[in-house]
Amino acid sequence: MSIPEIPKYPVFTGFQESSLVTESDEDRDPNTTMQDDEIICSRKFGSPVRYYPVESSLQCKFSPGAKKYGRGKEIIYKIKNIETGEAKVGITAQGFRKRMWQHLSCARHPEKDRGRSDLYESMRRSPTKFRMGVVPTQKEELSEELDGSDLETMVIVDHDMISKGFNKIKGGGGGTIVPPMANVDPPSSFQTPEKEYKIKSRIYKERSRLHVNYSPMGGKRKSVVYGFRRDDGKWFIGETSQSFRKRMYGYHYAFDHPEKDIGKRPLVEAVRKEPDRWKVYILYQGPHIKQMEKLWIKAKNAIDDGFNQLEGGGGPLGKK
Repeated sequence: MSIPEIPKYPVFTGFQESSLVTESDEDRDPNTTMQDDEIICSRKFGSPVRYYPVESSLQCKFSPGAKKYGRGKEIIYKIKNIETGEAKVGITAQGFRKRMWQHLSCARHPEKDRGRSDLYESMRRSPTKFRMGVVPTQKEELSEELDGSDLETMVIVDHDMISKGFNKIKGGGGGTIVPPMANVDPPSSFQTPEKEYKIKSRIYKERSRLHVNYSPMGGKRKSVVYGFRRDDGKWFIGETSQSFRKRMYGYHYAFDHPEKDIGKRPLVEAVRKEPDRWKVYILYQGPHIKQMEKLWIKAKNAIDDGFNQLEGGGGPLGKK
């Protein structure tokens, strides 16, 4: 799939950095020192956001304050070489610390394909020159139509991370890159996987209850686009940054409570009425799941001829 031209965005005035803000005592790591140039002020998050130094062992100690950027909160991060100014910008919803640990693990394993990128080679040569931090986005000043992927692209362009950094294209670079808000036709590779999970009935507490019969490994997968497919070809597409297992728990609850609002959604009622006609699939796993969800919805015509009523899945159970 060829990458289309990135659309134009509203006027963007850049991101502010300040060396005048100090971090609160509860957010400070007592085992590390903090220099003025390692602190950035963010009006979006309402508290200072700092860069964390990488150690010579390619490890990084994060202060307790880093926990606030946890799983499910879409944040933009930056890994910067303070000597050369080169940096990589990315986006994650799985938690800032977890994403940074993944980068550090890649840097520690040059024998693996993922550990051979320019960023990781540079980190191995001069680990103590690198800092990891959250980029303040001040999203409230931008168009409400922009999501995290759009902001990521704007940070990359604003900081010139393609020509002067480790970003090779206008997206963070992890896995499949999907241009933000691009009007692209889904490629022919958007085919239904062979692996499918049936919806079965089991007796629990003397009641028959519906559940998605996923595999143990499938249940652990995170940052996925999933789909419910009826045997007549009608789809519902959704996404989750949580584990697939946790997302399915929400459906199990909805199937079991027809008296509640979530149990009255069109998809849930259709599955409850004829569970044997349905299969569930993990369609995609990787970054930019919101953008990939939109492409899968388009590929499966899930709005006009399916159970999606919005361009995005509308949450775990769709819209009413």
